Amino acid sequence: MVAKVDPNSDAASRGLRTGDVILQINQRAITSPQVAAEVINGVKKDGRSVVVILLQRDDDRLNVPVKLKADK
Repeated sequence: MVAKVDPNSDAASRGLRTGDVILQINQRAITSPQVAAEVINGVKKDGRSVVVILLQRDDDRLNVPVKLKADK
């Protein structure tokens, strides 16, 4: 479940909300925050900057493309 969304992030501008449930990132099932971090780190390691998140909001499932923040 999404606990917090940075209001200045692409995720916020794409409509992710606190309380959304992330089901998949790039078609990989997300079963824990650690799995989500592994998928995102793998995407960054591959030189990509966008992920597609499948999320559950109430009775709806939404696919949301999100640009990742660059590592500092």
